[in-house]
Amino acid sequence: RGVGTTGICSLSPRRDGDSCQIERYLNGKRECANGLVCYDPDGAGTGICTQVDKFARENQACDASFGADSCDDTEYACLGANGYELRGVGTTGICSLSPRRDGDSCQIERYLNGKRECANGLVCYDPDGAGTGICTQVDKFARENQACDASFGADSCDDTEYACLGANGYELRGVGTT
Repeated sequence: RGVGTTGICSLSPRRDGDSCQIERYLNGKRECANGLVCYDPDGAGTGICTQVDKFARENQACDASFGADSCDDTEYACLGANGYELRGVGTTGICSLSPRRDGDSCQIERYLNGKRECANGLVCYDPDGAGTGICTQVDKFARENQACDASFGADSCDDTEYACLGANGYELRGVGTT
């Protein structure tokens, strides 16, 4: 401060742990100090300035601009608050399992433990009980030898003579069992 000092009015970059506005950050405004990113874990619009490195672990903040190096496991991707994989410079999210698409392989154990193995309402179907299944759409009234969902009850199979059976040959009961 003093006589003859001039400058420009600008937002002072925030430090590690300070709050930041994700919209301003994504529009190129310098919300955070050098080396920090504005991380908005819940997608509410207000984030925190934090250091994000390559190869983040599961459920840690990640920076999608690192591409394949965003997360430490190739099964994981940098996902936004909406659950979709992030792409581009300056986008931060959480390292989480990358949801598979229809026909992709999935791990039934992770699926049954509540991990988001398959995208957009698809289920992980393991027809032989070996542990690796495929992501597939399962509708009501499945035909003979098609994947069925026991949570549909009597509507699981198109014929009342059939039952929705697991890989072990026993009738499945319960929500979300395929």
